[in-house]
Amino acid sequence: MSEREWAVGDEFSGFVLTEVSPLEEYKATGYLFRHIATEMEVYQVVNDDKELFFSYVFRTLPNNDAGIAHILEHCCLAGSKKYPVRDPFMTLLKGSTNTFMNAMTYPDRTMYPAASPLKKDFDNLFSVYTDAVFAPLLREETFQQEGVRMICDGDTCHFEGVVYNEMLGGGADHDTIVGRNSVRSLFPDTPYSFNSGGDPKHIIQLNYQQFLAFYSMFYHPSNCKLFIYGDMAVGEKLKMLDSEYLRSYAKLNVDSLPPLSEAWNVPRKTTFTSPVEEGEEQGSQNDSVVLSWATCEASDPLSLVTLSTLVDILLGNPGAPLYKALLDSKLGKDISPESGMSSDFREMPFTVGFKGIDGERAEEAEDLILSSLEAIVAKGLDADIIASSMKRSRFKQQEIPGGFPNGFRALIRSLKGWLVDHSPSKTIGLSAPLQALEDALLENPRYFEQCI
Repeated sequence: MSEREWAVGDEFSGFVLTEVSPLEEYKATGYLFRHIATEMEVYQVVNDDKELFFSYVFRTLPNNDAGIAHILEHCCLAGSKKYPVRDPFMTLLKGSTNTFMNAMTYPDRTMYPAASPLKKDFDNLFSVYTDAVFAPLLREETFQQEGVRMICDGDTCHFEGVVYNEMLGGGADHDTIVGRNSVRSLFPDTPYSFNSGGDPKHIIQLNYQQFLAFYSMFYHPSNCKLFIYGDMAVGEKLKMLDSEYLRSYAKLNVDSLPPLSEAWNVPRKTTFTSPVEEGEEQGSQNDSVVLSWATCEASDPLSLVTLSTLVDILLGNPGAPLYKALLDSKLGKDISPESGMSSDFREMPFTVGFKGIDGERAEEAEDLILSSLEAIVAKGLDADIIASSMKRSRFKQQEIPGGFPNGFRALIRSLKGWLVDHSPSKTIGLSAPLQALEDALLENPRYFEQCI
Protein backbone atom coordinates (compact mmCIF):
# COMPACT_ATOMS: atom_id res chain seq x y z
CA MET A 1 0.00 0.00 0.00
CA SER A 2 1.08 3.58 -0.64
CA GLU A 3 2.59 5.59 2.23
CA ARG A 4 1.47 8.86 0.66
CA GLU A 5 -1.28 10.76 2.48
CA TRP A 6 -4.13 11.32 0.05
CA ALA A 7 -6.78 14.05 0.37
CA VAL A 8 -9.84 14.94 -1.68
CA GLY A 9 -8.82 17.41 -4.38
CA ASP A 10 -5.33 15.95 -4.90
CA GLU A 11 -4.32 15.80 -8.56
CA PHE A 12 -2.15 13.04 -9.90
CA SER A 13 -1.29 12.04 -13.51
CA GLY A 14 -4.27 13.82 -15.02
CA PHE A 15 -6.70 12.58 -12.38
CA VAL A 16 -8.28 14.31 -9.40
CA LEU A 17 -9.22 12.46 -6.20
CA THR A 18 -12.92 13.14 -5.55
CA GLU A 19 -13.66 10.84 -2.60
CA VAL A 20 -11.93 8.86 0.14
CA SER A 21 -14.17 6.48 2.06
CA PRO A 22 -13.48 3.89 4.78
CA LEU A 23 -14.88 0.46 3.88
CA GLU A 24 -14.88 -1.46 7.15
CA GLU A 25 -16.63 -4.47 5.62
CA TYR A 26 -13.66 -5.00 3.33
CA LYS A 27 -11.05 -3.78 5.84
CA ALA A 28 -10.25 -1.29 3.13
CA THR A 29 -10.28 2.31 1.99
CA GLY A 30 -11.96 3.36 -1.23
CA TYR A 31 -10.43 6.05 -3.46
CA LEU A 32 -12.51 7.53 -6.28
CA PHE A 33 -10.52 9.28 -9.01
CA ARG A 34 -11.88 11.19 -12.00
CA HIS A 35 -9.81 11.90 -15.10
CA ILE A 36 -9.85 15.64 -15.57
CA ALA A 37 -9.98 15.70 -19.40
CA THR A 38 -12.33 12.79 -20.13
CA GLU A 39 -14.13 12.34 -16.75
CA MET A 40 -13.39 8.60 -16.76
CA GLU A 41 -13.74 7.31 -13.19
CA VAL A 42 -11.41 4.92 -11.37
CA TYR A 43 -12.47 3.41 -8.04
CA GLN A 44 -9.66 1.72 -6.14
CA VAL A 45 -10.42 -0.38 -3.07
CA VAL A 46 -7.15 -0.82 -1.16
CA ASN A 47 -6.76 -3.54 1.47
CA ASP A 48 -4.54 -6.53 2.27
CA ASP A 49 -6.23 -8.98 -0.12
CA LYS A 50 -3.47 -10.61 -2.20
CA GLU A 51 -5.88 -11.65 -4.95
CA LEU A 52 -5.63 -8.51 -7.06
CA PHE A 53 -8.65 -7.72 -9.21
CA PHE A 54 -9.71 -5.17 -11.80
CA SER A 55 -12.53 -4.66 -14.26
CA TYR A 56 -13.29 -2.20 -17.02
CA VAL A 57 -16.98 -1.36 -17.25
CA PHE A 58 -18.78 0.41 -20.11
CA ARG A 59 -22.45 1.30 -20.14
CA THR A 60 -23.63 -0.25 -23.43
CA LEU A 61 -27.32 0.37 -24.10
CA PRO A 62 -28.77 -1.57 -27.05
CA ASN A 63 -31.18 0.11 -29.47
CA ASN A 64 -32.11 -3.09 -31.31
CA ASP A 65 -31.89 -6.87 -30.96
CA ALA A 66 -28.72 -7.32 -33.03
CA GLY A 67 -26.51 -8.04 -30.01
CA ILE A 68 -23.75 -5.58 -30.96
CA ALA A 69 -22.58 -5.25 -27.34
CA HIS A 70 -22.25 -9.03 -27.05
CA ILE A 71 -20.31 -9.31 -30.31
CA LEU A 72 -18.02 -6.44 -29.27
CA GLU A 73 -17.33 -8.21 -25.98
CA HIS A 74 -15.92 -11.13 -28.02
CA CYS A 75 -14.09 -9.02 -30.59
CA CYS A 76 -12.29 -6.60 -28.24
CA LEU A 77 -10.30 -9.49 -26.78
CA ALA A 78 -9.28 -10.74 -30.23
CA GLY A 79 -6.22 -8.58 -30.84
CA SER A 80 -5.19 -4.97 -30.16
CA LYS A 81 -2.53 -2.52 -31.33
CA LYS A 82 -0.01 -3.45 -28.65
CA TYR A 83 -0.95 -7.16 -28.73
CA PRO A 84 -1.88 -7.89 -32.36
CA VAL A 85 -2.02 -11.69 -32.01
CA ARG A 86 -5.29 -13.23 -33.19
CA ASP A 87 -6.42 -14.53 -29.81
CA PRO A 88 -4.60 -12.95 -26.83
CA PHE A 89 -7.43 -14.05 -24.53
CA MET A 90 -6.71 -17.75 -25.12
CA THR A 91 -2.98 -17.08 -24.89
CA LEU A 92 -3.50 -15.56 -21.45
CA LEU A 93 -5.70 -18.44 -20.36
CA LYS A 94 -2.91 -20.89 -21.19
CA GLY A 95 0.08 -18.94 -19.88
CA SER A 96 -1.28 -16.82 -17.04
CA THR A 97 -1.62 -17.64 -13.35
CA ASN A 98 -4.91 -15.75 -13.30
CA THR A 99 -7.60 -16.85 -10.87
CA PHE A 100 -10.35 -15.18 -12.88
CA MET A 101 -10.51 -13.82 -16.40
CA ASN A 102 -13.63 -13.08 -18.38
CA ALA A 103 -15.74 -10.66 -20.38
CA MET A 104 -19.48 -10.25 -19.74
CA THR A 105 -22.42 -8.58 -21.45
CA TYR A 106 -25.33 -7.46 -19.25
CA PRO A 107 -28.59 -5.75 -20.28
CA ASP A 108 -27.03 -2.30 -19.82
CA ARG A 109 -23.27 -2.78 -19.52
CA THR A 110 -20.23 -4.73 -20.68
CA MET A 111 -17.50 -5.73 -18.23
CA TYR A 112 -13.93 -6.98 -18.63
CA PRO A 113 -12.82 -8.46 -15.26
CA ALA A 114 -9.63 -10.32 -14.34
CA ALA A 115 -7.74 -11.32 -11.19
CA SER A 116 -4.42 -12.79 -10.15
CA PRO A 117 -2.54 -13.26 -6.86
CA LEU A 118 0.78 -12.52 -8.56
CA LYS A 119 1.56 -8.84 -9.07
CA LYS A 120 3.58 -9.37 -12.25
CA ASP A 121 0.84 -11.46 -13.79
CA PHE A 122 -1.81 -8.95 -12.68
CA ASP A 123 0.15 -6.15 -14.35
CA ASN A 124 0.32 -8.16 -17.56
CA LEU A 125 -3.42 -8.86 -17.49
CA PHE A 126 -4.10 -5.18 -16.86
CA SER A 127 -1.92 -4.15 -19.79
CA VAL A 128 -3.56 -6.59 -22.21
CA TYR A 129 -7.12 -5.72 -21.14
CA THR A 130 -6.46 -1.96 -21.24
CA ASP A 131 -5.15 -2.14 -24.78
CA ALA A 132 -8.02 -4.46 -25.71
CA VAL A 133 -10.74 -2.01 -24.68
CA PHE A 134 -9.08 1.24 -25.81
CA ALA A 135 -7.14 0.05 -28.87
CA PRO A 136 -8.75 -3.10 -30.29
CA LEU A 137 -8.05 -3.97 -33.92
CA LEU A 138 -11.70 -4.92 -34.57
CA ARG A 139 -10.86 -6.59 -37.86
CA GLU A 140 -13.77 -7.25 -40.20
CA GLU A 141 -12.87 -10.94 -40.29
CA THR A 142 -13.03 -10.98 -36.47
CA PHE A 143 -16.50 -9.44 -36.62
CA GLN A 144 -17.56 -12.13 -39.07
CA GLN A 145 -15.97 -14.92 -37.05
CA GLU A 146 -17.32 -13.84 -33.66
CA GLY A 147 -20.55 -12.21 -34.86
CA VAL A 148 -22.09 -13.51 -38.05
CA ARG A 149 -21.16 -14.43 -41.60
CA MET A 150 -22.78 -16.26 -44.48
CA ILE A 151 -21.27 -19.51 -45.72
CA CYS A 152 -22.31 -20.97 -49.05
CA ASP A 153 -21.75 -24.44 -50.43
CA GLY A 154 -22.95 -24.34 -54.01
CA ASP A 155 -26.55 -23.16 -53.96
CA THR A 156 -26.92 -23.79 -50.22
CA CYS A 157 -26.11 -20.97 -47.81
CA HIS A 158 -26.32 -20.67 -44.04
CA PHE A 159 -25.19 -18.31 -41.29
CA GLU A 160 -22.35 -18.96 -38.86
CA GLY A 161 -20.71 -17.02 -36.03
CA VAL A 162 -19.78 -17.61 -32.41
CA VAL A 163 -22.38 -15.22 -30.96
CA TYR A 164 -24.96 -16.14 -33.61
CA ASN A 165 -24.67 -19.84 -32.76
CA GLU A 166 -24.63 -19.16 -29.01
CA MET A 167 -27.86 -17.15 -29.17
CA LEU A 168 -29.43 -19.62 -31.59
CA GLY A 169 -29.15 -22.23 -28.86
CA GLY A 170 -30.24 -19.99 -25.99
CA GLY A 171 -33.20 -18.65 -27.93
CA ALA A 172 -34.69 -22.12 -28.18
CA ASP A 173 -34.89 -22.71 -24.42
CA HIS A 174 -38.39 -22.35 -22.98
CA ASP A 175 -37.35 -21.00 -19.56
CA THR A 176 -34.91 -18.52 -21.11
CA ILE A 177 -37.68 -17.19 -23.34
CA VAL A 178 -40.03 -16.89 -20.35
CA GLY A 179 -37.44 -15.08 -18.23
CA ARG A 180 -36.23 -12.73 -20.96
CA ASN A 181 -39.67 -11.73 -22.25
CA SER A 182 -41.27 -11.37 -18.82
CA VAL A 183 -38.68 -8.67 -18.10
CA ARG A 184 -38.59 -7.09 -21.56
CA SER A 185 -42.36 -6.65 -21.45
CA LEU A 186 -42.06 -4.64 -18.23
CA PHE A 187 -39.81 -2.01 -19.81
CA PRO A 188 -41.11 -1.54 -23.38
CA ASP A 189 -40.02 2.10 -23.56
CA THR A 190 -36.40 1.51 -22.50
CA PRO A 191 -33.29 -0.24 -23.89
CA TYR A 192 -34.16 -3.13 -21.54
CA SER A 193 -36.85 -4.09 -24.07
CA PHE A 194 -34.07 -5.24 -26.41
CA ASN A 195 -32.04 -8.44 -26.22
CA SER A 196 -28.50 -7.32 -25.37
CA GLY A 197 -27.18 -10.79 -26.16
CA GLY A 198 -28.72 -10.74 -29.62
CA ASP A 199 -31.63 -12.35 -31.42
CA PRO A 200 -30.37 -14.51 -34.32
CA LYS A 201 -32.90 -13.12 -36.81
CA HIS A 202 -31.65 -9.62 -36.01
CA ILE A 203 -27.97 -10.54 -35.69
CA ILE A 204 -27.93 -11.49 -39.38
CA GLN A 205 -29.00 -7.94 -40.29
CA LEU A 206 -26.02 -6.37 -38.52
CA ASN A 207 -23.19 -4.98 -40.63
CA TYR A 208 -19.58 -4.11 -39.91
CA GLN A 209 -20.13 -0.33 -40.06
CA GLN A 210 -22.86 -0.49 -37.40
CA PHE A 211 -20.54 -2.59 -35.27
CA LEU A 212 -17.72 -0.01 -35.50
CA ALA A 213 -20.12 2.87 -34.82
CA PHE A 214 -21.32 1.20 -31.61
CA TYR A 215 -17.72 0.85 -30.42
CA SER A 216 -16.97 4.51 -31.17
CA MET A 217 -20.05 5.60 -29.27
CA PHE A 218 -19.78 3.54 -26.08
CA TYR A 219 -16.11 2.51 -25.69
CA HIS A 220 -14.93 6.03 -24.96
CA PRO A 221 -13.13 6.86 -21.70
CA SER A 222 -15.93 9.30 -20.85
CA ASN A 223 -18.23 6.26 -20.69
CA CYS A 224 -15.76 4.04 -18.84
CA LYS A 225 -15.45 3.05 -15.20
CA LEU A 226 -12.45 1.14 -13.88
CA PHE A 227 -12.60 -0.82 -10.63
CA ILE A 228 -9.37 -1.97 -8.91
CA TYR A 229 -9.23 -4.07 -5.75
CA GLY A 230 -6.54 -5.49 -3.47
CA ASP A 231 -3.10 -4.88 -1.98
CA MET A 232 -1.73 -2.22 -4.33
CA ALA A 233 -0.36 1.29 -4.10
CA VAL A 234 -3.04 3.95 -4.38
CA GLY A 235 -3.19 5.42 -7.87
CA GLU A 236 -0.61 2.98 -9.22
CA LYS A 237 -2.26 2.54 -12.64
CA LEU A 238 -3.23 6.17 -13.23
CA LYS A 239 0.03 7.31 -14.83
CA MET A 240 -0.01 4.52 -17.41
CA LEU A 241 -3.68 5.17 -18.23
CA ASP A 242 -3.16 8.89 -18.72
CA SER A 243 0.13 8.81 -20.62
CA GLU A 244 -0.57 5.83 -22.92
CA TYR A 245 -4.30 6.19 -23.60
CA LEU A 246 -6.36 9.01 -22.12
CA ARG A 247 -4.29 11.98 -23.27
CA SER A 248 -5.39 11.38 -26.85
CA TYR A 249 -9.07 11.77 -25.92
CA ALA A 250 -11.28 14.76 -25.16
CA LYS A 251 -14.48 14.55 -23.17
CA LEU A 252 -17.46 13.06 -25.01
CA ASN A 253 -21.06 13.36 -23.84
CA VAL A 254 -22.29 9.77 -24.08
CA ASP A 255 -26.02 9.22 -23.59
CA SER A 256 -25.75 5.88 -21.79
CA LEU A 257 -27.61 6.32 -18.50
CA PRO A 258 -30.26 3.56 -18.33
CA PRO A 259 -33.63 5.37 -18.28
CA LEU A 260 -36.51 4.60 -15.95
CA SER A 261 -39.60 3.11 -17.54
CA GLU A 262 -42.86 5.04 -17.45
CA ALA A 263 -45.13 3.61 -14.77
CA TRP A 264 -48.26 1.80 -15.93
CA ASN A 265 -51.79 2.71 -14.80
CA VAL A 266 -53.21 -0.78 -15.44
CA PRO A 267 -51.73 -4.27 -15.81
CA ARG A 268 -50.75 -5.51 -19.27
CA LYS A 269 -50.81 -9.01 -20.70
CA THR A 270 -48.63 -10.49 -23.41
CA THR A 271 -48.02 -13.91 -24.95
CA PHE A 272 -44.88 -15.48 -26.40
CA THR A 273 -44.17 -18.84 -27.99
CA SER A 274 -41.25 -21.23 -27.59
CA PRO A 275 -40.20 -24.54 -29.16
CA VAL A 276 -41.44 -27.72 -27.50
CA GLU A 277 -38.86 -28.95 -25.00
CA GLU A 278 -37.16 -32.29 -25.52
CA GLY A 279 -39.27 -35.11 -24.09
CA GLU A 280 -42.38 -32.94 -23.91
CA GLU A 281 -45.46 -33.28 -26.09
CA GLN A 282 -46.89 -30.26 -27.83
CA GLY A 283 -49.91 -28.96 -25.97
CA SER A 284 -51.23 -26.33 -23.62
CA GLN A 285 -50.33 -28.35 -20.52
CA ASN A 286 -46.69 -27.36 -21.10
CA ASP A 287 -47.23 -23.60 -20.99
CA SER A 288 -45.82 -21.16 -18.46
CA VAL A 289 -47.82 -18.36 -16.87
CA VAL A 290 -45.97 -15.72 -14.86
CA LEU A 291 -46.72 -12.36 -13.31
CA SER A 292 -43.99 -9.72 -13.27
CA TRP A 293 -43.71 -6.42 -11.44
CA ALA A 294 -41.29 -3.52 -11.83
CA THR A 295 -40.40 -2.78 -8.22
CA CYS A 296 -37.78 -0.28 -7.04
CA GLU A 297 -34.36 0.93 -8.11
CA ALA A 298 -31.36 -1.33 -7.46
CA SER A 299 -29.34 1.76 -6.53
CA ASP A 300 -31.24 2.05 -3.23
CA PRO A 301 -29.38 -0.29 -0.83
CA LEU A 302 -32.32 -0.75 1.55
CA SER A 303 -34.73 -1.55 -1.31
CA LEU A 304 -32.26 -4.04 -2.76
CA VAL A 305 -31.71 -5.98 0.47
CA THR A 306 -35.44 -5.76 1.30
CA LEU A 307 -36.54 -7.28 -2.00
CA SER A 308 -33.80 -9.92 -1.93
CA THR A 309 -34.78 -10.98 1.59
CA LEU A 310 -38.50 -10.86 0.80
CA VAL A 311 -38.04 -13.16 -2.19
CA ASP A 312 -36.18 -15.60 0.05
CA ILE A 313 -39.05 -15.45 2.57
CA LEU A 314 -41.76 -15.99 -0.05
CA LEU A 315 -40.04 -18.39 -2.47
CA GLY A 316 -36.84 -19.62 -0.82
CA ASN A 317 -37.96 -23.26 -0.50
CA PRO A 318 -41.05 -25.43 -1.12
CA GLY A 319 -42.30 -24.65 2.40
CA ALA A 320 -42.12 -20.87 1.86
CA PRO A 321 -45.64 -19.37 1.93
CA LEU A 322 -46.00 -18.26 -1.71
CA TYR A 323 -44.11 -21.28 -3.07
CA LYS A 324 -46.36 -23.61 -1.02
CA ALA A 325 -49.55 -21.84 -2.11
CA LEU A 326 -48.65 -22.30 -5.77
CA LEU A 327 -47.71 -25.97 -5.34
CA ASP A 328 -50.81 -26.77 -3.29
CA SER A 329 -53.06 -25.27 -5.95
CA LYS A 330 -52.11 -28.03 -8.43
CA LEU A 331 -52.60 -25.50 -11.24
CA GLY A 332 -49.20 -26.35 -12.69
CA LYS A 333 -46.53 -29.01 -12.45
CA ASP A 334 -44.18 -26.65 -10.63
CA ILE A 335 -43.43 -22.97 -10.12
CA SER A 336 -41.55 -21.34 -12.96
CA PRO A 337 -37.76 -21.53 -12.45
CA GLU A 338 -37.70 -17.89 -13.56
CA SER A 339 -39.55 -16.90 -10.37
CA GLY A 340 -37.61 -14.46 -8.21
CA MET A 341 -35.95 -11.08 -8.59
CA SER A 342 -33.03 -9.63 -10.53
CA SER A 343 -30.81 -6.67 -9.69
CA ASP A 344 -29.26 -6.58 -13.19
CA PHE A 345 -31.69 -3.84 -14.22
CA ARG A 346 -32.05 -0.28 -12.98
CA GLU A 347 -35.56 -1.14 -11.74
CA MET A 348 -35.61 -4.59 -10.21
CA PRO A 349 -38.20 -6.98 -11.66
CA PHE A 350 -39.98 -9.53 -9.47
CA THR A 351 -41.48 -12.54 -11.27
CA VAL A 352 -43.53 -15.48 -10.04
CA GLY A 353 -45.68 -18.07 -11.76
CA PHE A 354 -46.22 -21.59 -13.00
CA LYS A 355 -44.49 -23.94 -15.40
CA GLY A 356 -46.40 -26.88 -16.88
CA ILE A 357 -49.81 -25.26 -16.87
CA ASP A 358 -52.69 -25.00 -19.32
CA GLY A 359 -52.38 -21.54 -20.84
CA GLU A 360 -56.15 -21.26 -20.90
CA ARG A 361 -55.99 -21.08 -17.10
CA ALA A 362 -53.85 -17.92 -17.11
CA GLU A 363 -56.49 -15.77 -15.43
CA GLU A 364 -57.02 -18.44 -12.79
CA ALA A 365 -53.26 -18.47 -12.16
CA GLU A 366 -53.17 -14.68 -11.88
CA ASP A 367 -56.07 -14.66 -9.42
CA LEU A 368 -54.40 -17.37 -7.33
CA ILE A 369 -51.07 -15.54 -7.12
CA LEU A 370 -52.69 -12.24 -6.17
CA SER A 371 -55.08 -13.81 -3.67
CA SER A 372 -52.20 -15.79 -2.12
CA LEU A 373 -50.20 -12.59 -1.63
CA GLU A 374 -53.27 -10.90 -0.13
CA ALA A 375 -53.74 -13.84 2.25
CA ILE A 376 -50.09 -13.72 3.29
CA VAL A 377 -50.40 -10.01 4.06
CA ALA A 378 -53.66 -10.51 5.98
CA LYS A 379 -52.31 -13.40 8.04
CA GLY A 380 -48.86 -11.92 8.49
CA LEU A 381 -45.50 -13.55 7.89
CA ASP A 382 -44.20 -16.03 10.43
CA ALA A 383 -41.63 -14.33 12.67
CA ASP A 384 -39.42 -17.44 12.65
CA ILE A 385 -39.35 -17.47 8.84
CA ILE A 386 -38.32 -13.80 8.81
CA ALA A 387 -35.64 -14.42 11.44
CA SER A 388 -34.23 -17.38 9.49
CA SER A 389 -34.06 -15.36 6.29
CA MET A 390 -32.32 -12.47 8.06
CA LYS A 391 -29.78 -14.91 9.48
CA ARG A 392 -29.10 -16.24 5.97
CA SER A 393 -28.58 -12.69 4.73
CA ARG A 394 -26.11 -12.04 7.53
CA PHE A 395 -24.32 -15.30 6.79
CA LYS A 396 -24.01 -14.42 3.09
CA GLN A 397 -22.35 -11.19 4.14
CA GLN A 398 -19.73 -13.03 6.20
CA GLU A 399 -19.09 -16.13 4.11
CA ILE A 400 -16.33 -16.31 1.52
CA PRO A 401 -17.70 -18.70 -1.11
CA GLY A 402 -15.60 -19.96 -3.98
CA GLY A 403 -15.99 -19.30 -7.67
CA PHE A 404 -15.49 -15.54 -7.79
CA PRO A 405 -12.80 -13.24 -6.37
CA ASN A 406 -13.75 -10.94 -3.49
CA GLY A 407 -13.04 -8.06 -5.83
CA PHE A 408 -15.68 -9.26 -8.28
CA ARG A 409 -18.36 -9.32 -5.56
CA ALA A 410 -17.34 -5.84 -4.44
CA LEU A 411 -17.53 -4.62 -8.05
CA ILE A 412 -21.05 -5.98 -8.58
CA ARG A 413 -22.27 -4.28 -5.40
CA SER A 414 -20.57 -0.99 -6.24
CA LEU A 415 -22.13 -0.92 -9.71
CA LYS A 416 -25.69 -0.85 -8.34
CA GLY A 417 -25.16 2.82 -7.63
CA TRP A 418 -22.14 3.63 -9.76
CA LEU A 419 -23.91 2.74 -13.02
CA VAL A 420 -26.47 5.46 -12.39
CA ASP A 421 -23.82 8.00 -11.39
CA HIS A 422 -23.98 7.62 -7.63
CA SER A 423 -20.77 7.07 -5.70
CA PRO A 424 -19.71 3.39 -5.74
CA SER A 425 -19.27 3.62 -1.98
CA LYS A 426 -23.05 4.06 -1.63
CA THR A 427 -23.82 0.46 -2.59
CA ILE A 428 -20.57 -1.47 -2.14
CA GLY A 429 -21.39 -2.40 1.46
CA LEU A 430 -23.98 -4.91 2.66
CA SER A 431 -23.83 -4.49 6.45
CA ALA A 432 -25.33 -0.97 6.53
CA PRO A 433 -28.46 -1.79 4.47
CA LEU A 434 -28.90 -5.03 6.44
CA GLN A 435 -28.78 -3.02 9.65
CA ALA A 436 -31.26 -0.55 8.16
CA LEU A 437 -33.57 -3.47 7.32
CA GLU A 438 -33.32 -4.80 10.86
CA ASP A 439 -34.08 -1.33 12.22
CA ALA A 440 -37.09 -1.03 9.90
CA LEU A 441 -38.41 -4.37 11.18
CA LEU A 442 -38.00 -3.26 14.80
CA GLU A 443 -39.86 -0.05 14.10
CA ASN A 444 -42.57 -1.79 12.06
CA PRO A 445 -42.98 -5.57 12.50
CA ARG A 446 -45.22 -5.60 9.39
CA TYR A 447 -42.56 -3.94 7.21
CA PHE A 448 -42.41 -6.89 4.79
CA GLU A 449 -46.19 -7.18 4.59
CA GLN A 450 -46.37 -3.50 3.61
CA CYS A 451 -43.71 -4.12 0.96
CA ILE A 452 -45.81 -6.95 -0.50
